[in-house]
Amino acid sequence: MHIPAFFTQDANRCMDLTIKIKSIVSFRSHNPPCHELLAGIRLCINRKDGGVMTGLNSNTNRVYYLLQMKVKCDIEEAKSWIKNRSAKVTFELSEDKTISFEWFMSEDGNEATIVETFVDSDGAKERVENLLASPISSEWSERFEPTNWVVFGNVKKDLIDLLSPMGAKFQGYVGGFNHNQQI
Repeated sequence: MHIPAFFTQDANRCMDLTIKIKSIVSFRSHNPPCHELLAGIRLCINRKDGGVMTGLNSNTNRVYYLLQMKVKCDIEEAKSWIKNRSAKVTFELSEDKTISFEWFMSEDGNEATIVETFVDSDGAKERVENLLASPISSEWSERFEPTNWVVFGNVKKDLIDLLSPMGAKFQGYVGGFNHNQQI
């Protein structure tokens, strides 16, 4: 089925997509049973977190966590806990400044890594405070042992003070690009 689409683009780097759809729904009072509808979709490069594409070596306020761990429990238990507890509870917190929260595991299941992305240092701090206040924290320590924690980006002193006693190391931005960057 071919659906003709009409695109328009505005100054906010958004694209409106309008599609004509033929309805096959028939009502007794309508003849013929084919009606034309318009469906509109707005596609934006600008996102909830303010993300837009930026140029080379454009510094940002984004903060990233890379937490590497040794897995202390059965591999299947760890995978189940990651999906059904850690990811679920974190997702349900709906933290406005948390962009991503992703777990990874080595092929042999002996190592796991969390990579988290935040709009800024305040969002990264909120994530840690919420974690420490939840039952997930003690459940996590029963299953994983941290081996390396690196925090990347423009980190404020209050976050450094909070994470340093936990063994986090910090690296500031130097250069590069991000095609979906927060400004």
